[in-house]
Amino acid sequence: MRAATAETLMEKAQFPPETAVAIAESIDMAITHADLVTVPILDARFAKVDARFAQIDTRFERVDARFEQIDTRLGQIEARFDARFEQIYARSEARFAQIYTRSESDARFAQLRSEMKADMQEIKAELVRWVLLATLGSASLSGIASAIVNALGH
Repeated sequence: MRAATAETLMEKAQFPPETAVAIAESIDMAITHADLVTVPILDARFAKVDARFAQIDTRFERVDARFEQIDTRLGQIEARFDARFEQIYARSEARFAQIYTRSESDARFAQLRSEMKADMQEIKAELVRWVLLATLGSASLSGIASAIVNALGH
């Protein structure tokens, strides 16, 4: 390659032969040390990158599988907590229903008590009337009986 480059420099650029050879050697050295990338080199580098991405993909698949296990486990835990909360909720609802029933029965007992007090007041009033009537009747009968005994005895 150096000879063809030197000839091109001498013929087309009209360089003297020593200058053309020096430039050709410099170009040859620059190309040799430049580490130019060729298609096979690029293919090899891309193959390394592809292999590295394949390793990363494998790691991501393992991480994804682990996350799926964690999601499954968290789903199980959530289901257990939901069931437990449902039990607690049902128990508290039952307790509140008992308390509500008790308060209803307490209110009913209070109502019955007031009704019974009113009935007892009516009974007391009726009893007082009967006692008064009996006392008056007894006094009247006693007076009548005394008058009859007095009338018969005279």
